Parts: sequence; structure tokens; C-alpha cells
Amino acid sequence: MGQAGTGAEHVEVRVTAGSRDEADRLAAHVRRLHSYDVPEIAAVPLTAGTDAYLHWIREETSPPNGWEEARSTTA
Repeated sequence: MGQAGTGAEHVEVRVTAGSRDEADRLAAHVRRLHSYDVPEIAAVPLTAGTDAYLHWIREETSPPNGWEEARSTTA
């Protein structure tokens, strides 16, 4: 069992409308960079919210127009 730390901790929240695969890739990236053996990583589904906030999430997490086409030509 690991030791409890006493250093400062910071909370980072990522909001995405991504898939489970995208959440898994983000978690793997955090584990590679994090100094803890077991960093706290949790995915929480958004099940409700105000119409304005849900609209904002959809707008902010959607790829820009033409992104898929540009991505497929550079891959």
C-alpha cells in the first residue's frame, strides 16, 4: 500500500461530449503525466442541466466545420 502524501493538490475538470474511448485516452494521458501511482480520474456523465448550459457544451465540444475533412486528408 502506498503512502499518503502531504503536498498540494489541484483539481482539474475536463468537460467533453466525447465517447468512452476518448475518455479512456484522456485518462491514459493523465496517468502518463501524473506523479501519483493512482491519480484520481473519474468520468461523470452529464444527465441534466439548463438548456443554455447543455447547448454551450454541445457547441464547445463539437469539431469545427470542415474538421473531419481536414483531418482525413492529413492522416
